[in-house]
Amino acid sequence: NFVVDGFTHTAELKDVVAVAKQHDLPVINDLGSGCLVDTRQYGLRQEPQVQSSISDGATLTLFSGDKLIGGPQAGLIAGEQKWVERVSKHPLARAVRIDKVTLSAMSSTLVAYLTGTHEKEIPIWNMISLSESILANRAEKWQSKTGAGTVERARSTIGGGSLPGQTLPTYVLVIDYKGSAQKFVRCLRESPVAVVARIENNRIILDPRTVLPDQDDAVIETIKFALNKCY
Repeated sequence: NFVVDGFTHTAELKDVVAVAKQHDLPVINDLGSGCLVDTRQYGLRQEPQVQSSISDGATLTLFSGDKLIGGPQAGLIAGEQKWVERVSKHPLARAVRIDKVTLSAMSSTLVAYLTGTHEKEIPIWNMISLSESILANRAEKWQSKTGAGTVERARSTIGGGSLPGQTLPTYVLVIDYKGSAQKFVRCLRESPVAVVARIENNRIILDPRTVLPDQDDAVIETIKFALNKCY
């Protein structure tokens, strides 16, 4: 969730693996978030990939099932079979194992990567992969259907539990509310379908990148609700 600027240095995984082999030791690489695709293709800084960790020799690689993987909250362990089996037999494994519902959701998420449908089926990658033209069209639709605000270029913050400080270009609907911006966003949250907007310089910002396409109509109705309630 943070960025360290300035001079930093860390040992390369391959170097750690080489030293570990000399002493017959396993190497556990905790990626924190972890990712299964190359984030550079979306104009983002490269996030450590699970596949690279394994190919570079990590005995076990630890990563999250949510965040950039886009599945349910879970901790995943991948690597050499004998070590994975050893972990699974640890007395604590039964206490922290996921339930069947979470396992099913996690399996479906991973299948989307295997079939190459992750951009369509996993919300985080659907949002990240949206083109500027699509975002502009959606923002303009919000504006024309509500008669409120203006469409402007902006930056979407990816952030969250991974990709700290990373942004992507987007188009947003900007509403200059003459009263309290806090009051307007509260109206948005208190509508039948709650919408959470952000405030910049006392202006309300609504970013279509953070909304799934099939939710556009709900957002439009919520904006109308807030306009009627607050004005």
